[in-house]
Amino acid sequence: MAGGRPTIFNDELAASICGLIACGESLRAICRMDGMPPLGTVMRWVAENEKFRDQYREAKVQSQDAVVEQIFNILDESPAAHPVTGAIDPGHVTWAKNRADARKWYLGKIAPKKYGERISQDIDATVRVTDSGKDEW
Repeated sequence: MAGGRPTIFNDELAASICGLIACGESLRAICRMDGMPPLGTVMRWVAENEKFRDQYREAKVQSQDAVVEQIFNILDESPAAHPVTGAIDPGHVTWAKNRADARKWYLGKIAPKKYGERISQDIDATVRVTDSGKDEW
């Protein structure tokens, strides 16, 4: 299949895919790039190739830190001010907040111990035990 998308596994392509994932790219976006295999092909490789599956899993773990960086980049962006009034578009602020919140939600689901909400409970209880030697009802 000359000029088509690659469907044969090779280590160089696997390393390229995993490197992009580790940098925070989604597999869907990677598979839409020129020279990359279709999503179904990559998922078949993950299922069938133990070495690639391990690389892929490690890249997904590394990508979590990249998503944290994305959140900071989104929140650090200065929204463009209106050229005449200088006002900030509230729609842009909402859009940026939603982008950051979606990433925070995602991290909390895939790595709850590291990025999930911390919930703690303090329980204070007193137990009194008596032994009267007879059954009491």
